[in-house]
Amino acid sequence: MKLKFYLPLLLLGICTLDSVAQSQLLKEIPEIITMDKLLAKHPSWQFSEEAVIKTLEERVSQASRQAQQAEQDYWWSSYHYTTEKPIKDFPGLIQGNYAELYPEVPFLQNQQQISLYLAAKANREIAKTLKYRNDYREQFQAAIPRMKQTQRHFTHEPEQDMSWLADQISEDTQYLLLGERHYIIEIKNNITRLMSEIRQRQPQRPIFLLTEFLDAGVQWQPGDSVSSPEYLPIWQAAYEQGMTVLGLEHDIDISKEWVGVWATREGVRLRNRQWLQTIKEMRNKNPDALFIIYTGAGHIMYHEPYSLGKFLAGPQTYVATFYPDKGRDLNKRITYNTSYFDILSEGQHFPLERIISFDDREISQLVGFDAQFRVPVELWKTYKNEEDRWKIHEE
Repeated sequence: MKLKFYLPLLLLGICTLDSVAQSQLLKEIPEIITMDKLLAKHPSWQFSEEAVIKTLEERVSQASRQAQQAEQDYWWSSYHYTTEKPIKDFPGLIQGNYAELYPEVPFLQNQQQISLYLAAKANREIAKTLKYRNDYREQFQAAIPRMKQTQRHFTHEPEQDMSWLADQISEDTQYLLLGERHYIIEIKNNITRLMSEIRQRQPQRPIFLLTEFLDAGVQWQPGDSVSSPEYLPIWQAAYEQGMTVLGLEHDIDISKEWVGVWATREGVRLRNRQWLQTIKEMRNKNPDALFIIYTGAGHIMYHEPYSLGKFLAGPQTYVATFYPDKGRDLNKRITYNTSYFDILSEGQHFPLERIISFDDREISQLVGFDAQFRVPVELWKTYKNEEDRWKIHEE
């Protein structure tokens, strides 16, 4: 990743340069510069702590204004997609050991600078994401006739869905990416059943289940305590099928000020980058294994910026997403549980079949998945907080 700085901000004092050097700098570099190249060219330059903090504070505010303008410019994307709100003020120090969060940014020296940099990056990504979604919508709409021509149709019962999915995973498949809409019990029940279906078809193959819902470095064993007990049936089913269950989620600050940042595009990018590094290390050690990667849907879809699906895309990768077939309107605009596909197709171009899949690899790449499941639910089951985790809420 290239870190770009606007020249006017750079010359406000990030570098300890005299006026002659600044004048020469103006002649040497364009309006937008790449900081890592600049450092390579001038390794003796020093960055004062106060100058970095001052500049980053300005960047938080500047990027916040850009994000708010983008919400107006790309109103459709803002209306239908984003739950991210620009960070207008410094939210406080992020807690945890984040010294290696941005190894490509050598001038970040302490928690305050890292916190400001993350806030500024998160704000800038909001503007970029809104524009991307606006452009992506146009591509999607243009491809709808081709989608209609290549859409598959299914007649089997819901109880056979996981058997059908397992049939799609061949011995050559390296990555099965499973993405859920969080908090839906019926989706977890499907994932639990899938473990035995996969094993029946590949009885001798090493299989690893790598998941967002366990901490990085954890290899789950029966009896282990976990922070999200609703996933225990899945871990138990995988373990009983001889699969190795491993965590992907690195330590993140879930305080009130920062918990939402990890769901922003920048937060997701950082987390996905860490997960991908773990996946690559495991792949080097287990070249013939099937990796089942189980996360939230936004982490794996082919078309999502910085997604695992985008990085791992290829003929040996299969992406399946899971949403409930009904949900609760949380924001009075769209149903929270509605998939991106349903939003973009505006609920009228395709029959509401339980499985959406296409006989066209390019279309699958465009829509973000090889198969999307609308899991039948009778109740919208959620956990509003830890104390309320197992209560059921009817619409």
